[in-house]
Amino acid sequence: MNLIMDENDFLNALTQVTNKRKPALATEEAPSRPPMPKLPFNNFWGNRMLALIYLSPHRLPAEIESIRHALNIAIDEAQAPSDRAQAALTIGNFVNSHEVAIPLDEEGHTTFTLAIDGENEWFRLSGDLGNPVGSLLHANSLLQERNLKVECNVESDPMPRLVSTDGKEPRYLHGPVVEEWLNAIRMIAAAAQEQFASWSPLEFRSCLAAIANYLSIVPEFRQLGRSKIGSQKTTGEWEKRFDDLNWIKPLWDGLLDAMPSKLTQHRCAGVDKELRALRTQQYVVISRLQREAGCNSASTSETQFKQGSVSESARRQEQDRLEASWSSVVDQLVVVTSPIAVSNDREDRVILEQYEKLRRPLPFAELPSLDQIQSIWQQLLTEFPWATEAVTTIMSDLMARKLHGARRLGMMPILLVGVPGCGKTRFAQRMGDLLQSPSLVLNLAGMSDVKTLKGVTRGWASARPSRIVEFILQTSVPNPIVLLDEVDKTGRLGTGGDPQEALLDLLEPGNAARYQDIYLMASCDLSHCLYILTSNSLARLSAPLKSRLRPVYFPKPGPEHAPILIQGVTRDLEKAWNLPKGTITLTPAEREILEGLSPREMRFAVTDLLGNPAIKSGEKLH
Repeated sequence: MNLIMDENDFLNALTQVTNKRKPALATEEAPSRPPMPKLPFNNFWGNRMLALIYLSPHRLPAEIESIRHALNIAIDEAQAPSDRAQAALTIGNFVNSHEVAIPLDEEGHTTFTLAIDGENEWFRLSGDLGNPVGSLLHANSLLQERNLKVECNVESDPMPRLVSTDGKEPRYLHGPVVEEWLNAIRMIAAAAQEQFASWSPLEFRSCLAAIANYLSIVPEFRQLGRSKIGSQKTTGEWEKRFDDLNWIKPLWDGLLDAMPSKLTQHRCAGVDKELRALRTQQYVVISRLQREAGCNSASTSETQFKQGSVSESARRQEQDRLEASWSSVVDQLVVVTSPIAVSNDREDRVILEQYEKLRRPLPFAELPSLDQIQSIWQQLLTEFPWATEAVTTIMSDLMARKLHGARRLGMMPILLVGVPGCGKTRFAQRMGDLLQSPSLVLNLAGMSDVKTLKGVTRGWASARPSRIVEFILQTSVPNPIVLLDEVDKTGRLGTGGDPQEALLDLLEPGNAARYQDIYLMASCDLSHCLYILTSNSLARLSAPLKSRLRPVYFPKPGPEHAPILIQGVTRDLEKAWNLPKGTITLTPAEREILEGLSPREMRFAVTDLLGNPAIKSGEKLH
């Protein structure tokens, strides 16, 4: 038999059961209700149901007994905050279940079902103790009290939306709801210090939901009844959230970077699919935020434009400014920062249309983690032990940036100076491989004009944009590694321009941010490229060029480095020939032939050895 009781009926029934188990003395009058002592949290925030569970002298069903255990942990300030937070979350979920069935007699024949409330305070306590799940659930409970909820299916529609559960227009977003979202977001930084060691996938998902909600849901203040004031107030809310991207975006990226290993560790299904959906949500939310903040902040200009007092070009410039402002906040970059000049030539129009992609923000290649930087550092020292100074100079730069909170991959322009064949070019390419960054190699030897660097004017058969801009379009990375090889061998012929002078603009951040591409006839931001130059000497480099570079000596490897060089050369050939690692092997006699050769000479000699077995083992190659 199931009974539906209110709290008073339940208390009376529980009193009768207790009195049956422990009869009162003949002189005692059975009380109608047991006295309730003062309990923690203001008598469990007035929830007498939890008070009875906590005080019951009898063993309770397993589910209820687990709640009593959680109550004991939650009220014990000597317990770890994380344990108390989890206990409060357990109690809040229990209370939120709304209906609880408890047996009233020893045989279990008579039960009661009781509706209870109060989950808000338990979720709030869990959040206050550092559990982001509690903060998000507290926010959801506060919304539920106002007949509101947030709907979001990250795979089908990643934009969170505030909807009403009573069919009415969504009302003013309650301030404490926003504070709970922010509270969950702030917890990310502390957890990141411990590499999210104690977090489960639920904590990750709760924080990601809190971020998306906070950046997407802004009240329109319709209840004010004064649309002008309401509009201005809403504008300020969007702009505030846009400004908050400065500190939220790095935390957001950190969550998305750390989440795959956590999902895999907990054997979650569909990890790749979920991460793709979450990355898409990040892009959609930030794009919407930029649009709302941009349109609102330019609302006056919009009105003036409609009235004819602002030109179309001025409106376009305002939008360009907003895009540039947004890209700097969210670690993305608009590479082509001014409108691309139109062309009457059909072929040019087809090419120019492709470069419109660079008018939209592109994500930066990011710095590796500290552990990865240290690993790359050691790997380069292993592969290039004769170039310790070059390795240390470059990796120290990367390490310093990472230790101070930088996220995007970057470093100061470096000039590697060494004799021909000492491995400068291979070192730069290998560094790009280990950093997992796209690498462009431009051989400047014999270059006597600036066409490769600045582009070729339209109308010529060879018309094309700057090779660096082309590479950014191909890779969609605004900060690739650009290796300018043999810069000392450039020359000037006729009126084609001096390549070394063109390099001055590329290597000066202020000028590189406004670099003029001759073909596009537009300004390009190339200031975030990682420039590595190589030279055999400093004698043929101009003083202004040397002043923009940090020269690093790159010595020639010694005879003792022959085994390492041979290993590197054979591995490079395996990659070039698309062969599995370890396919190319050399006999001890063949290795002896290669000793004393430079890396470049060794590459040619290995090819000869592999293609001509008739070479005598004792013959030296020079």
